[in-house]
Amino acid sequence: MAVSDEKTRTLITILKTDKEKLEDIAAKENRSFNQQVNHILQQFLKDQSAN
Repeated sequence: MAVSDEKTRTLITILKTDKEKLEDIAAKENRSFNQQVNHILQQFLKDQSAN
């Protein structure tokens, strides 16, 4: 699948248990795992820029 010019692919390593928790949260919020991780990162970055 192609990635738009404004995005980049990255590879991260996380605990299996953390991935499972994120997948559960994503399902409850009707997001994919990838969308959920992006959402969390965007919220974190927004909070950091507010400080």
